[in-house]
Amino acid sequence: MADSALHGILTKSIFPIQLGATANDTLQEFIDIDVTTDDLVGILNRNPVYKNIFAAFVMQKTARVAKEEKDDKEDKTKKKQSPTHRLINLLGMIGSRNLIIALRMHRAVTGKFPALETKEKKGFVASEYLRTALEMEELFTRNKFPYSESVYASGTLFDWLRLIGSQRDDFKKNLEPYFVETNKRARRYALLAHCLAERAPQFGFHKLAAPAAMLTQIGKLHMALAYPNWSEFEEEMGKLKIPAIARLVRERKVFGVSQEEPSAFGLHFYSVFKNIEPSVRFYREPYFLKEVDPLLYRLAIFLELVDSLGRAWTLPKDVNDPVILEAKRPWHVDLPISPNEWIEALRVAMNTR
Repeated sequence: MADSALHGILTKSIFPIQLGATANDTLQEFIDIDVTTDDLVGILNRNPVYKNIFAAFVMQKTARVAKEEKDDKEDKTKKKQSPTHRLINLLGMIGSRNLIIALRMHRAVTGKFPALETKEKKGFVASEYLRTALEMEELFTRNKFPYSESVYASGTLFDWLRLIGSQRDDFKKNLEPYFVETNKRARRYALLAHCLAERAPQFGFHKLAAPAAMLTQIGKLHMALAYPNWSEFEEEMGKLKIPAIARLVRERKVFGVSQEEPSAFGLHFYSVFKNIEPSVRFYREPYFLKEVDPLLYRLAIFLELVDSLGRAWTLPKDVNDPVILEAKRPWHVDLPISPNEWIEALRVAMNTR
């Protein structure tokens, strides 16, 4: 049952989500922070198709490249730049990254690159494809939180699924409201995960904490795309306020799979986050990873804690508050962040704008 159910989800929502070498290398370079113009030039030079379409879109927006080439010919002392260097400098590093990723999303979902702007048709705007990614990056940058590039990368997956959903005639009426609410929860989880991870530096997963927390929610969008009654099921589970493990059991009983399974399978193709796939897959059942990998096990425990506190999204009065008592699990002994630190992390996350 689980295999056939997962196959149904894959064909409806996961199959197109493959980064490809150009987009993957671009995202990875920015996650690694030390990206340079030369790095992006190298990525584009390895894929002439992307290089040409990238050039076409940039050239349509500006005539400065031609002018600079003319100036270079007249100035014999000036160090020559390649045309691709000039294009990236014109658009900027961030703008170039956004264009590369948005082009990949469009091509993967529609099967072709977008057309250039004409008098009859509006031009391709990369930022319209990357709303969640850019919002998360701006949120972390504005608050001087580290690893804004990582939450951008996880946000692109939410944007990609929204793009897939938007191809449906019923998207705005039946799916978009649920997507908006899920994105809001992912945003809260990212903030809370960052604030909690600051209090556990010894575990070395701070860079992955916020994006991993976001990605625990991505399976919900896969489920919503595959099953028309998923959002109603989620609403019903929310009203019952049952424990996370009970929700998981009900998901598998009703749909044949739990949300973690499409989440993890999707990350297998979204290779910049492939290394945290097991933690996302077992975040509501972290004990499965205890004898497999200590770091992945602790990250799964951490994500389960984020989920418990994030679903409540209420500031506890003290360590005896029901929110804290309901969140406590036996395996938290392997993740020594105290309940007082939970409360402080929640306070900071809830006050971040």
